[in-house]
Amino acid sequence: MNKELRRARIAGIILIILALTAVFPTSFYRLLGTRATPYVIFYLFTLIVYLGFIFGFKIIAKKVNNNLLKKACSAFIVFSAIYYIYFILTMYWAGISSFSFIYFLQLINGAIGLVFGWALIGLKKEFAWLGFSAGALMIILSLSIIISSLFSLFNIFLNFSSFLFEVNNMFLVLVYALETRILFKAEERL
Repeated sequence: MNKELRRARIAGIILIILALTAVFPTSFYRLLGTRATPYVIFYLFTLIVYLGFIFGFKIIAKKVNNNLLKKACSAFIVFSAIYYIYFILTMYWAGISSFSFIYFLQLINGAIGLVFGWALIGLKKEFAWLGFSAGALMIILSLSIIISSLFSLFNIFLNFSSFLFEVNNMFLVLVYALETRILFKAEERL
């Protein structure tokens, strides 16, 4: 188990770095260029790292018998595969790209995030303030994702929706940092 948790912790650190690229996208996109191949490699790499990260929480869920966290992890694993594969396919077949579908995917992401956040709060017994803080911030982030996606989907308050997307990216760094800290604490406490 320690080996798997170690991989999940490393994945968490990498995710924090990847999330920072979303906070400062201009220089990152300049680095990747305009060809699709670097983006495909980036999305595949991100997917693999994210799956390793979520797998760490699945291990924690089994150890503490948190069924809600197990289900949320499984949902995130399936959703992430669909999400990243869709984005990779849109780079080669522009005809399947749809903003409405992207916002729909974001709504699903937000809904799963709400469940995941609630499950993290359930780790309060094992991880005290850390479980509660990570869960509460995940719920706030997920609600913000849902609200900005709904605004974008229905073309209302688009400036506010764009602002929320930027705030979400900054929040994501903080959420990943707290969740990664949980993975570090898991080895000590479980």
